[in-house]
Amino acid sequence: TSWLSDITNIHVSLFILALQALAFHMVLQLAEVQKHFERQEAQVAAARLNKLEQERAKQRQERIELCLGMVLQHLKAPILLMKSELSVSDEDPKNAVQVL
Repeated sequence: TSWLSDITNIHVSLFILALQALAFHMVLQLAEVQKHFERQEAQVAAARLNKLEQERAKQRQERIELCLGMVLQHLKAPILLMKSELSVSDEDPKNAVQVL
């Protein structure tokens, strides 16, 4: 019966070794899954950041355009006034002296 006991012990040892290998394999698989999810989270975060940066750039562009529009509106009246004064001065040389 000692050889039967030895064989049983060998089978039990092999079974335990197989269970350990399976557990190790599962740990490796879980690590791969975790890496995959971390990569996905990083990609999502990068996409959100990119979208946020695009929105900020768009808002910045809109503010610049608004400011330029306001500057042009403020400059438009003096330019039109100068233009009208120049057109008057072009007609009569005496007016040119008055404008200057």
